This record gives sequence, C-alpha cells and structure tokens, in this order.
Amino acid sequence: MAAGQFPENTHNPPGYPVMLLLLSRLTGDHFTSGKWLALASAALVGLATFFLFRRVFGEGPALLAVPMLLLSGEFTKYAVEATTDVPFLALCLAAVLVITDERMGDSPRALATGILCGLAYLVRYNGVFLLVPGLLAVVWTRDPGWRRLALGILFLLSALVTVSPWLWLNSKHHGSAFHASNYRDFATALYGIEEGAAPLGDLVRADPWRFAGRYVRHVGSTWMRTIGSSLALLPVGPLAVLGIALSLARARRRSLVLVLVAGLAYLLLMSLIHWESRYLFFVLVCYCGLAAFAIFELARWVGRALGSMVAGMAVIASLALIILTPSAQRAWTRVGNTVRAQPLEVIPAARFLDRVAPPHAVIMAPKPHIAYLSHRAWRRIPGSTSIEDLRAKLEGQRVDYLVYDRMGLRMYRPLSTLATPDKAVPWLTPIYQDSVGGLVIYAVDRPS
Repeated sequence: MAAGQFPENTHNPPGYPVMLLLLSRLTGDHFTSGKWLALASAALVGLATFFLFRRVFGEGPALLAVPMLLLSGEFTKYAVEATTDVPFLALCLAAVLVITDERMGDSPRALATGILCGLAYLVRYNGVFLLVPGLLAVVWTRDPGWRRLALGILFLLSALVTVSPWLWLNSKHHGSAFHASNYRDFATALYGIEEGAAPLGDLVRADPWRFAGRYVRHVGSTWMRTIGSSLALLPVGPLAVLGIALSLARARRRSLVLVLVAGLAYLLLMSLIHWESRYLFFVLVCYCGLAAFAIFELARWVGRALGSMVAGMAVIASLALIILTPSAQRAWTRVGNTVRAQPLEVIPAARFLDRVAPPHAVIMAPKPHIAYLSHRAWRRIPGSTSIEDLRAKLEGQRVDYLVYDRMGLRMYRPLSTLATPDKAVPWLTPIYQDSVGGLVIYAVDRPS
C-alpha cells in the first residue's frame, strides 16, 4: 500500500493497514507497530468498559467488569498480537460510548456516532452492526418526527462520508463498492461449502427457507457457545444471562437498551460466519458488564435477606474470586503460549532470502511475514488439493520462491509433502531448511 499497490486482502477494508503505515513511521516496523497498537487498544478497551458500565449500572459493577474482561484468557492473548481484533473492539466501544451519551446534543451525537461507525467499518466490515444501535439512538428522542428523520439522515450521511473513499476505490478496482470475500465465510458456516462459495444474496435466493433454518440454528449454537467457557470462564456466561433478565426487570433505562441492542445486533451478524472466540469480543464485553451487575444484584438480595451488608459484600468477594482467580491463571498461560509460539524461525529465513533473492523476486507463503522482512513482494499460497493442483494454479503467475512452514501445515494440509524436502517435487528445489522450526524454502521452476 505504501508503494501504491491496491490492498490484496479482500476480507477486511484497509483501515488497519493504514494505521500500521502511520505508526511504522515511529517504530520502523509494521509488526512492532501492530503489537503496540494492540496493547494500547487493550488499555483503551478497559477504560471504555468502565465508563460504559458505570453509565449503565453504576461504579461497583463497572469496576468488577474491567478485570473480568482484561483477565479473560482469550482477550489477553490477542492484546499482545498484531491483529485487528482489539483495535476494532476499541473503536466499537468508543462508538457505543457516544451512542449512550445523553449529555451530548442530538446533532453532535449523530455526527460523532456516524463517524465512529464508519471508522469501525473501515477496520472490519462487521462494524456495520453499529448502524442498528446508532440509528436507534439518534431517533430515540421526544422531538417531532421531522427532526428525528433529519437526525437519522445526518447519522447515515456522516457514516457514508467516512467510508466513501474506500467504497469508491473498491468500486473502481473490483467493480463493486461492497466487494469482499466474506461470503465464503457465510457459505462455510451455514452450508459447509469451502470451494465455489456463492455470495450471501445468491444463497438466500436459491432457497430462502433452507437459509432461514440454517441461520436460526447457527444463531442458537453461537449464542450457546458464548454462554459456555469459550469466551470467558464459567460462571460468567450464565451470570450474564441472569444479568440480562435482572437489568430489564430492575434497571431498565435508555443506555441499557442501547447496549443490549448493540450486543444482539452483533451476535446476529456474527452468527453468519464460523465460530472464533476473537470474533465475539464485543459480546464478551457486554457479558462482563451484565455478569458484574448480576453479582451485585445477588449480593444486594442476600444482604437484604440476611439483614447484613457484610453478607452482601462476602457474596461479591466470593464470586469475584471464583471468576478472577482461574481467569488470571488462564490468561497467564495463554499469553505465555502465544509468546512461545512466535514464529522466530522466520527471522533467519528472511535474512537468507534477503541475501539470495533478486530485488523484485516474488515470495509465495501462507503469511506475509517472511516476504515483508526480506523486502520482497508477497503472494498467498492458493487453496490447493494437491501438489499437482498447486502447480496448475501457478500457471501464468510469477512466483520465485515458495515458503512452507508450521502455518502452512495448518492452513494447507494437502500440501504437507512440502514439509519434507527430501521428497522430490520436480519443479521445486529446496534451498533452505530449518528442521527445528519446521520451515522450508523452495526455488520455483515456474511453469511455462
């Protein structure tokens, strides 16, 4: 992108790479920038979580919700990874903070909400879910209908203007402002189709009732997984469900409804794709706040029933320890495993390629790290069913070197022969091997 090349990743918009480009002027390295961005975003997520739930439930539940989130093993793991997950979450929470702010004027809130929704969309396409609570917030006033309509239009226009440069570029390059490859995730999650997946609209039109049935089942299974220990350790999920019921019964207010609508909109959207816990971090934030509220409500009930404030405080302390102690241990383990799993073997391999590869060589690998570190162009390995299928897909493409490593073994199992260079592949010549790190570099005899 810095050299003027159009982004090749069609799953996500270019907001995150643009942030890396800007930060790398300070750090000199995209991966370092990504890790610092994740850490800073995690801190902002903690602050936003506190301020959001202080507004909805008060200071006590807000204070408890923060460590419940920050000590979640899944969240902590990605807080040290150079990925879009935590920066995207920070933008979403910033948008929800503005959405639920009743002190701002209606017009400034509509404008700010639209801009933040647009920025979230530019980091991940699923930021589109913010349109639902955002539009509800700006029209939820006692103003006349014409003014509510004007505020809704202002909100939508500000979001559209924010994303319009990317929509225009995407349209010029791909022929559609909304071109993306996410439809493959829809087809995989709902139909088990990986190759030859059709866009979502085609799937719906082909058999609407079949799509509706599969989608409803997938919503149910996704929701059940969020309640279990996949996002946070038990009993956070069940306590969050209890918190939903108690909050609607006892603490029903505008900010609460908007948070619940935002969480529901996000869950419904993410139920269109396959499960990965990191995709549901926004739901995790909602659950932590709701679970914390449920704990304080249980403590209040126990305190009143026994006529003892100390008993209520004991309930809070006991449940907090039951959740936070194993969560802290899990977080420590997850972060340790993440750090130990860093592909350090890529560094000497990249130095080798930097020495031997021509300046304009093209490196094909599962991930762009080694190409970036060796200052060469990168191409992703195409999905292939066999070595012969890979060779056929490389016809007409320029590829000088092929890298197969631990990531390749996970992502491209049919090509596992490449992990053992002693097995002859006529058009691939092994020139580098790290047997400990499980990395092999091949020089490619390009098909003519």
